[in-house]
Amino acid sequence: VARDPIALLSAILGLSRADVVSQVLRQHAGVALSKTFTKDQAQEERAQFARDELARVATQALVHGVARPGDASYVFVQEAARWLLQRKVDLTLLGSLPLGVLPTRRIIYDNVDPAIRKEVLELVDGFVPDSPDGLGEWVGSLCFSFESAPQTVSGLLLRKPKSKARCWIGRDAEAASFFGLSLFTALFGRAGCDTAWLVEGELDQLSLFQAQLQVDGSVTQPVLALAGGSAPSADGLRTLGIDQVMVIGDNDPGGQGFTRLVLEKTTGLRAQVFDWEHSPFAGAPSDPDDLCAAQGQGPTFLAALRDPDLQLSRHRWVAQSVMAELGVVELGDLDGQRNILERFRKTLHAAEEKELLFEELAEANAAPRVLLQATLTSGSTEQEFVYALMRRIKEEMLPSPSTAATPPPGRAGTDTRSPSLCTAPRTPSPPSPRKSWALTRTTGSGQRSGCPPGSRTSRPPPPATRLTRGHFWPSTPTSRTT
Repeated sequence: VARDPIALLSAILGLSRADVVSQVLRQHAGVALSKTFTKDQAQEERAQFARDELARVATQALVHGVARPGDASYVFVQEAARWLLQRKVDLTLLGSLPLGVLPTRRIIYDNVDPAIRKEVLELVDGFVPDSPDGLGEWVGSLCFSFESAPQTVSGLLLRKPKSKARCWIGRDAEAASFFGLSLFTALFGRAGCDTAWLVEGELDQLSLFQAQLQVDGSVTQPVLALAGGSAPSADGLRTLGIDQVMVIGDNDPGGQGFTRLVLEKTTGLRAQVFDWEHSPFAGAPSDPDDLCAAQGQGPTFLAALRDPDLQLSRHRWVAQSVMAELGVVELGDLDGQRNILERFRKTLHAAEEKELLFEELAEANAAPRVLLQATLTSGSTEQEFVYALMRRIKEEMLPSPSTAATPPPGRAGTDTRSPSLCTAPRTPSPPSPRKSWALTRTTGSGQRSGCPPGSRTSRPPPPATRLTRGHFWPSTPTSRTT
């Protein structure tokens, strides 16, 4: 409120932010907003307050249940608390983490702000039973708060302990969603903090967050989770002073797909990818949470992430991935090669990145350069691919018109054709009946007009003579005519 005058006026006047903005514009700028627009903004604002309030109550329920395990009203918390403890999550940090447990309807009713209680109860409808203490299917599930900006919840992801079942509550599909934004509020906008690490899962984020506390004593590098397969674009981080991201997918085929999806959707930021292949952890499939929590290698893994030699540029990661997949495809299987390249085509957005990819793959002899260029520059249909392929072949194999028309140095104005056609006198072959009229017609001096250029007796035909249809000799520059 101290930094937001609109929020201050909203709290003092008891109005929504939309109503405050409408009144300020009307009184001081003479601008009147439509009632429909103001109403829609007020509804959106209340939906945002409901998400924020539910996230706060879920975190409060988890903290209370861990601190008082004997409280019968919070018995639903214990399974989630035990699971977090097994995953090596520091329970002393729970109050500061964007993490909670979905509580019962009674706890929600008793702890939310009465002014927004109706909207919160509508938000959990279908997830929390109508009975005050009913558990149902989702009560007791872990509740991860995803944010579009620090302290601004854009959706709550429910995940059952010891299960992969998950679902969303109140998710704003149009807003960017990152898990862990509020943990790094003090870093955003600070000089030297222009890179964020993006991981696949919420526990991956928590593990790297705790590893920083263990090694550095405080957070020094923003680490954000993107909820696996629903990974959005990371371009929204630019408003927080971030202009580069490093994608840290899991070291398995799923992580490869996650990385490709993030690179495809992120177009406005520079991007790097962690190089699992050349890291100390290349041996077996793993992920950040497994390395940091289960194997206790948090400090070692953190050092590897900070190693510049293990940070691949966007085009180099694509080249490395393409070469690995092309290695198992037959050399003559052009359709298979094209399918592999098509999967990675959309991850490159700048022409410079594509040219760098061509160079990487050409040096490695991974596939013909012509095929690579045709695949990466064509559309999605087979016809567009064929046209692009033929165009590339023409550019590679045939000289451009400007190159073909340029004479070699030192021979400007000379004919570059074969001497047998241009310089040495020759006697024409006997003409065929259809061409005889063009070859036997003579000039005033008796010389046949169809005689090859360079002949000692050749002279240009008189203006009235037109040698067109039957004149099959190559044309000769006028400077050669004697």
